[in-house]
Amino acid sequence: MMKNKLVLLPVVLLVLVGAGGAYWFKFKPSGPTKKPPPPHVEGSLFTLEPEFVVNLTDNHYGKVTVALLLILIGTSLLLGLFTQSGCTGALAMLSIFYLSAIPLGAAEAHAEGSYLIVNKNLIEVAAVTLLLVFRTGEIAGLDAWWIRSRVAVDQVTEVMP
Repeated sequence: MMKNKLVLLPVVLLVLVGAGGAYWFKFKPSGPTKKPPPPHVEGSLFTLEPEFVVNLTDNHYGKVTVALLLILIGTSLLLGLFTQSGCTGALAMLSIFYLSAIPLGAAEAHAEGSYLIVNKNLIEVAAVTLLLVFRTGEIAGLDAWWIRSRVAVDQVTEVMP
């Protein structure tokens, strides 16, 4: 008699757990719904032109014009082609990036750390200024190759009338 009760106990427990789960997930009446949390940012939403906007990750958007300028300026500086123009464009963009979010020491969500006045953009401005002042395009890169080839052509035309 006791053995039958021990066999019956797991079956009763299983039925009770199953009935509780069915009640909880299927038959439980829904209570009053919570009101949605207030928005983090108040204001109006300005939609940008879709052909000039690229959806990056986590609903961050980037303008194609900024990306194209970064590619053109970076290619110019890497190849050493039109170096003075590339340096001028890089100085303009880096200045805009720096002035749009001047680091004042507070930890910000979009920053790579906590900086006071000097951050990576300001360091890059100094580096690009050196490239611009010392005219590195005439020392190395495709600009230097172009200048050397033009000098060689001029020397050949002077020797051969």
